[in-house]
Amino acid sequence: MRLALVAAAAALSACAGRDASDQVPAIEEIHARILTAHRDRDAAAWTALEADTVTVANRGEVFLSGREERLAQRTRYLGATRFSVYRDIAPPIVRVSEDGSMAWLMANVEVIAHPDTAGAVDSTHTIWAWIELYERREDRWLMVGNVSNERPGLS
Repeated sequence: MRLALVAAAAALSACAGRDASDQVPAIEEIHARILTAHRDRDAAAWTALEADTVTVANRGEVFLSGREERLAQRTRYLGATRFSVYRDIAPPIVRVSEDGSMAWLMANVEVIAHPDTAGAVDSTHTIWAWIELYERREDRWLMVGNVSNERPGLS
């Protein structure tokens, strides 16, 4: 019995001090795939990286967004927009919880977008800052939340 307690204590101690930084590249890769999906106008690829329900904070509101709703909105958005630039301004900042179950990525992204409609001539140049929130589910990282804001005054 004493040996079992010592083994359990050692296992718990090892878990508590576990370094989950080896998961940082996986989170960075998901973020890179999100940027690529924008440039490729691929709403399905973007949405596939997320949980069924995502908590979103944007434009002074916090709300839950379902997968089908996001896919439909993104399909319309990406179908009407072309991006000549959609890139990180600086390397994203990534942190992973000690137990490797949660992570966040903070990004600063430059966007130059062009409407893809007949007769439209206005383009936009914006800078966005956001935080992507991730949860590890069944050995896969899924985005579960996003908090974003646009730098005022560039468009």
